[in-house]
Amino acid sequence: MEESINQNPEAMEALISNLFGNISSLKSAYIELQSAHTPYDPEKIQAADKVVISELKNLSEMKHSYRENNPKPVCVSPQDSRLAAEIQEQQSLLKTYEVMVKRSLMVCSVYWQHLIIG
Repeated sequence: MEESINQNPEAMEALISNLFGNISSLKSAYIELQSAHTPYDPEKIQAADKVVISELKNLSEMKHSYRENNPKPVCVSPQDSRLAAEIQEQQSLLKTYEVMVKRSLMVCSVYWQHLIIG
């Protein structure tokens, strides 16, 4: 992706398609993490947690790659503006999932401490 994505509609379409695919994978992984809690299965929780972390890393790598190749996105058309808004919305959704995962990990930690201590 040497050429700027802003100047290549096919590359932008592929990027957004990839982004939505990764976010869908993250949603699925998070649902697996939640379902591993009922009934409580520590091995399934750890496995699901690894998948969630992997999906978050994939999204982070995509974000960094995009920013390296497109330091200042330029919105020149209404379509570009809509795409930028959709990307922003997905980034906000990603932050929400990150918070939810952290909260789940804290709950697991407290539960483990409760099991170990007494």
